Amino acid sequence: MKPLISINLCCYNSEKYLRETLESVAGQTYENWELVIVNDGSTDSTESIIFEFRDKGHPVTYHYQQNRGLQFSRNKAIELSRGDYLAFFDHDDILMPDMLERQLAAFDEETILVYGNFITKEMTSGKEYMPFDPDREFHYGRVAEELCKKNFIWLETVLARTEAVHRLGEAFDPHLRIADDIDFLLRLSLTGNFKFTRNVTFLYRMHPENLTTSRRHYFVHDYSYMLQKYRDIISRRMLRDLARQYLLTVRLDLNQAGFRVFPFLRLGFNVKHILISFILPLFGERNILEIKADLMKPVNYLRSIFSRSNKPME
Repeated sequence: MKPLISINLCCYNSEKYLRETLESVAGQTYENWELVIVNDGSTDSTESIIFEFRDKGHPVTYHYQQNRGLQFSRNKAIELSRGDYLAFFDHDDILMPDMLERQLAAFDEETILVYGNFITKEMTSGKEYMPFDPDREFHYGRVAEELCKKNFIWLETVLARTEAVHRLGEAFDPHLRIADDIDFLLRLSLTGNFKFTRNVTFLYRMHPENLTTSRRHYFVHDYSYMLQKYRDIISRRMLRDLARQYLLTVRLDLNQAGFRVFPFLRLGFNVKHILISFILPLFGERNILEIKADLMKPVNYLRSIFSRSNKPME
């Protein structure tokens, strides 16, 4: 029998995007799934949209609670899940039809988590782009050291073994305000092997209501908390890399407030961070992923020319 995949979906006032998200779940080519929905105290028509979907015969486990926050909702969804594997989606994501099937096929006996790529769509401009280059930015095996340097795994691309997640205890730390997924992935990466696929797994619809957009200033708090949390768990080098991520969030906050400073020298000279300090003010309010994608266009173009010129003559 094919393994059961529990799709965890947490909602709060999600009526604007939820129907399309649910339709993308129903359209999966892999059929042995259950949808575990936690409604975190929505006051709009979210619940009626969920009931409408469930009444069509789809396998839905539904839980309503008073508003407690995303971390509590995610932990509740895991508690209610019966599947061998867990997937995590937000109420405004659109899954690619073969997401579950292709991610599941990538597992081997040593792998506890498979992640992939995604497409970001700016809902205001309609612009679409892929923020990561898998060949350069993705890693496999024990990836904790790389995750301390940079967050390259989006939770919504992930398929994870349920037993591995359960071994963490409380999967999503309620003390974190927005980086609970980063913390979850780092803790899980310390326990086993990760694997990536180059597959585009979902469409990330970027809009002003996104938590990563509306609450990005919380990253400073969360990285500060994580530095204390991991100081006796990970190596000094990994902690130093995590501190650099913390300082980058400070830099982003200062940039939004109109300050042009670069507090990176304290942790050692880093050319990339110094350049970021001068480049970011030029882009105003644009999202960091979009900025990165635009900056990489000429680099990728030059790489493609170089790779063609170095191909052996036939």
